[in-house]
Amino acid sequence: MTIDIWRILILYRYGGIYSDFDVAPDVKLTEMTIQNKNYSAFFLSDPWNRPSHWLIGMEPNHPIMYHTMLIILNNLLELKDVSQVKLVFVTGPEALKKGYTTVISTGDGGEEPYKQIFNTGIHRLRKPYPNNTLVQKFKNDGYSYQNRLDKTLVPYRMPTTTNSSNSTNTTTIMITKKERIKKETNSSHWKQIIYETKNNVPRGMCIDHLYMNAQKQKH
Repeated sequence: MTIDIWRILILYRYGGIYSDFDVAPDVKLTEMTIQNKNYSAFFLSDPWNRPSHWLIGMEPNHPIMYHTMLIILNNLLELKDVSQVKLVFVTGPEALKKGYTTVISTGDGGEEPYKQIFNTGIHRLRKPYPNNTLVQKFKNDGYSYQNRLDKTLVPYRMPTTTNSSNSTNTTTIMITKKERIKKETNSSHWKQIIYETKNNVPRGMCIDHLYMNAQKQKH
């Protein structure tokens, strides 16, 4: 959930390209893909035809990121139980979809009716945003390489300590890509963390926890 918030904040402030660590540009996504100076953002289409949450290109101070962050903040303030989080809807791709919709859709009619805004191609921002500002949505076909973290084994240099001299050496072992990523980033999937610490997961409304945390910072 934290990375969902950070990606939106950083893209809003600085712009640039964000990708998950198991995603990389593929052959169709090059420096020449976006040539029109009025292009302000690009997305791919995810399996549900939403704008991709895992690969985003964006100029700074973009209204899509602005509205997405407002939607995330509202979702968090309305969260009734922090131990029961539907991540996709609270901070994930559904929140981005709503931010995208807010800035582009003109409702049932107009230049960008809701039924068309998720089509691949070029879309324009609705008023009062500059109408010549373009957003490109590509098919996810040749534009990104997604590493499925299969069971292919890769080398990993594991530190080992000898008891006699307390010196540290390394031993190369073969582990899966997923295991190597977890070790090198010292990270775990949030669902796994909740499962392993389910007896200690805090409960209650998010807004209550925000208040209590703010009080702790005063002392």
